[in-house]
Amino acid sequence: MKIYTQHKTRQDLAESAAERWFKQYAEDFDEWPDKKEKYEKLKALNPITPERVNEIIDNDSWTTYKCEKCRKHSDLMIIIESDYLYRICASCIEKINRLIKRKQK
Repeated sequence: MKIYTQHKTRQDLAESAAERWFKQYAEDFDEWPDKKEKYEKLKALNPITPERVNEIIDNDSWTTYKCEKCRKHSDLMIIIESDYLYRICASCIEKINRLIKRKQK
């Protein structure tokens, strides 16, 4: 298991969306032409904004980091990587920490 922090703003995520989209879907471009079309649109964006990326992809999942616990976006996440990648925001980590401290008393 690996635990680390990651700081990514919505703008950071928007700017890397085309590259991440390509890594995720390039093998499927022949079978799913809409994936390639979205990639081409993402590559052509200028200026790149989260709103424009969301518009192309039809959701905000590529421009937000949502906490696994509260489902809210946070620029700073604690990442727990094992068989699955868990993102937990600082606020939820603080709540977990308070719960642990109460149980230790």
